[in-house]
Amino acid sequence: MPGQRLPHKHYPDPEILPPDSETGTGREESVWPGESGQAYGKRRIYVTKVSPLAFLPFILVITAAGAAVAFLVFGLLLVLLPIAGVILAGALIANALRPPERLR
Repeated sequence: MPGQRLPHKHYPDPEILPPDSETGTGREESVWPGESGQAYGKRRIYVTKVSPLAFLPFILVITAAGAAVAFLVFGLLLVLLPIAGVILAGALIANALRPPERLR
């Protein structure tokens, strides 16, 4: 119905531990079976929103790699074009200096 609101489902809030606390609930056992928190230390995962500036290093690396590839291709063309021109000029000169073939 247009004016009726759907009931809101209540989800439990996640437990937020301050950075200096050892454990939030006082339990010493690990959440994962076979792993104790004492053997390897605590593992924390920090979740944040990614800002547009966080992508800046990635964009700079991709741009630098693209520019390097473009410069390599352009430099290769600058080197290969004169070599191809010398080969073509040599073939034309060799063809002009060759004596004509006789027809039988």
